Amino acid sequence: MSLNNNMLKTLSRITFPLSLLAFSVNAAVYTVEEVPTPEGFVNAFAEDINNNGQYVASIKGSDFNRSVSLIREQATGFSSHHSVNATTLYNHPIDVSKLDFEDEELINLLVNDSYDYLEDVKNGIFNSESLTAVLYYLFTSTTTSYTDQHRQLDGRYHMIGDRWAAVGEGTVLAHSPITDVVNENTGKYNFSHNETMYAINDLGWIVGATESPYTPFEYTDDEGVTFTYYLQDYIERGYVKINGNTTFLEPSFTEFRNGRSIATDISNSGYVVGYVSVDLTYANDGRIDDRLNACSDRDAEGVQPEQICRWQFREKGWNTGYNSSISNSETVYKTSTQEHHAYLWKLDESGNIVEARNLGIAYTPVDEDFDRTSYLYSKALAVNDNGVAVGQSYDDVNEDFYDYRRYAAIYIDGRVDIIANKDRGIQYSTANDINNAGYVVGNVNISYAVGDLDKAFYYNINGSETNVTQIPDVFANSDTSAKSINNENQVVGSTTVPELDGSIIRHGFVYDIDTDEFSNLNDLISCDSEYTIASAESINDQGVILATATRIGDYRNAVGEVVYGEDGESVKVSNTYVVKLTPIAGGTPENCFQEENQIKRKGSSMPWYLLVALPLIRVFRR
Repeated sequence: MSLNNNMLKTLSRITFPLSLLAFSVNAAVYTVEEVPTPEGFVNAFAEDINNNGQYVASIKGSDFNRSVSLIREQATGFSSHHSVNATTLYNHPIDVSKLDFEDEELINLLVNDSYDYLEDVKNGIFNSESLTAVLYYLFTSTTTSYTDQHRQLDGRYHMIGDRWAAVGEGTVLAHSPITDVVNENTGKYNFSHNETMYAINDLGWIVGATESPYTPFEYTDDEGVTFTYYLQDYIERGYVKINGNTTFLEPSFTEFRNGRSIATDISNSGYVVGYVSVDLTYANDGRIDDRLNACSDRDAEGVQPEQICRWQFREKGWNTGYNSSISNSETVYKTSTQEHHAYLWKLDESGNIVEARNLGIAYTPVDEDFDRTSYLYSKALAVNDNGVAVGQSYDDVNEDFYDYRRYAAIYIDGRVDIIANKDRGIQYSTANDINNAGYVVGNVNISYAVGDLDKAFYYNINGSETNVTQIPDVFANSDTSAKSINNENQVVGSTTVPELDGSIIRHGFVYDIDTDEFSNLNDLISCDSEYTIASAESINDQGVILATATRIGDYRNAVGEVVYGEDGESVKVSNTYVVKLTPIAGGTPENCFQEENQIKRKGSSMPWYLLVALPLIRVFRR
């Protein structure tokens, strides 16, 4: 049926034969090639691939909670209520000069009746237990009280990052630091702050964002005690990396912690898009001013450096009575202190910025007394060679009731055009990519009786249709997101499917706009593949897909040693990898429902008519 202007159009053309084709057969249509994760890192996540086969990825460590659970009973001082949201590398470098070896909590973690690791750690010598103990110490509170200061939010302790950038070609993926440097005490990179790469164009130019490194400085409190604090100069900086040289993209507003900028995409013509800080939030009610003045007062009273107080302000959120857990949530911990607008830059081959402009926001309140409880922002997430950008922007739903929501946005000819916003039940939407023909892909979140679900869509800015068109995801309860589109109108992303045990997992998909064919990528690879394609992140014009996949392997401890269970068998765990899916010329489907082929990917081997009968389950995207 056709809906009103800029509304979601439901596809009545989806038929059971299409469903059967998409989910009941596996096919040798793609080869799967794993890209080995760089040494020392545990998990890798796909980001973008260009037409020359070069690609970028994010690399992370392992789930630190798992490491803690393995030695919790062996180490004293482990507080059972702590749940540590963090990942760490194998043999994560620790600068022991930043540890306080007179702290009883640290001593209790390193010394008990069964072992004494204290002297070894002082000399920089670690095994799995001692490294895990030190990392646990750095990730938890300064006392056993749940509400006390988290060491990673204190400013005086060794900082641990969470994710880093990598660039690859062929099957070689390498860690690619942006602002991190080698620590003279460890001989390794610090890995103390986050760095990301989001996109790479056909020229090999890369864009992304990096947090500021930490710089030590000394501070003497009101009792005459001198402490060493570690301070960041800015929140985040978008960058463009060209032939090994890096151009940083300065935000327009830098009054609070020198501001924030993010670069999300780059075209072959040199256009770069992202978003930057443009002002403080909550400016009208004075809460920010009050908090910043309090930081000045704490410094003047000798309690705490003003810069550290401001840093904590962004990291912690608004409340002084504060839960000690870490969060990497962008909306809460990185953007809540500042307004952000979509932004566009253009660079030449030397890395010079030849154009820079604010792309604006769909709606700005005109009431000077407007006291909103959440901030309004816009973001540009992708750009084509013509300089047309897409992303997300807040717009008004009902101005009389201060109802503002974020919707898919097209930034074109100085305008911010909103799409996928008027259908009943739509909560929000976003546009994730655009190709040179003007086809836009994204997802819209719709409220159903069973809960909110994402549905993927496409839209042609040069077409006669005024509606976005839903990409078929076959199952009514699937949660589907379109991530990338190439210039052949092929779309990739991820969708949810039920497993045999009733759980819901994500699978990557490919969809062809011109032929209206939608396929689960796990049905297009060999039946005996050991991988589950969890999400397809990018597709180039040759149809090569860069995806994130999972594979079962040995679990390794903090120093990379294989962990064995009581039965003598190695403990198994599912880790994530970057894989490349390359089309096979003339590739034809393998029927994985034949008895001899029913050995892998149990979620793909159940008939569609049983899948649709399973209970509807609310699923959230990563």
